[in-house]
Amino acid sequence: ENWTGVNQANASKEGEYVKECSTCSYVMERITVPKTGEQTVVTTYDELRDALAKGGKQWITLDFPTKFCDQKDFNSKYTLRVDDPEADITIDLNNCFLNRTTSYDKYLFEVIQGSLRIWQKNGNGIDDERTGSFTNNLTLYNANGKSVFYVGESGSLTLTNVYALAVGEYACSFPIVKSYGNLRIDSGIYKSFVATPAVEVRSGN
Repeated sequence: ENWTGVNQANASKEGEYVKECSTCSYVMERITVPKTGEQTVVTTYDELRDALAKGGKQWITLDFPTKFCDQKDFNSKYTLRVDDPEADITIDLNNCFLNRTTSYDKYLFEVIQGSLRIWQKNGNGIDDERTGSFTNNLTLYNANGKSVFYVGESGSLTLTNVYALAVGEYACSFPIVKSYGNLRIDSGIYKSFVATPAVEVRSGN
């Protein structure tokens, strides 16, 4: 579902987006975007990882060069992780694409404690000029074949217009989202393979 910009955030005022019913214009939800100087703008995977590790209340805007970040590493315990009970974080994908290729870590995002929302203002996916067509904006290539998102019992994750895919030797055996906590999916595409469920809610809401 698309979000309509009521006001664009700038240095002196907050921005606002609303999600409206296309038939009756009923406003289903509003999102307030902080002033530009109050946003955390990240340009690399490491900057995003460090920002999430700080926890607290944040609005993080992705601004990768050319909109693409291909993170390739052989690091363990290098997952994008939220582990602060006071965390209230929104990631604005900002039409960016993030892929991580690793042989060790099991997830792209882990929400152990606190709240994380990953938000894209429109549901049209991403156009990749390199291939002419590419609809995923978050991808994990992993020999372990685990999940793109993991939510712990004390964690909360909201996904809005996210296009996620897991690729690897054993990717067909695992879901895209695995949750033991609070999970909300507004919209998006979560693509699994064979008979594997794309979303696995083990407990929680």
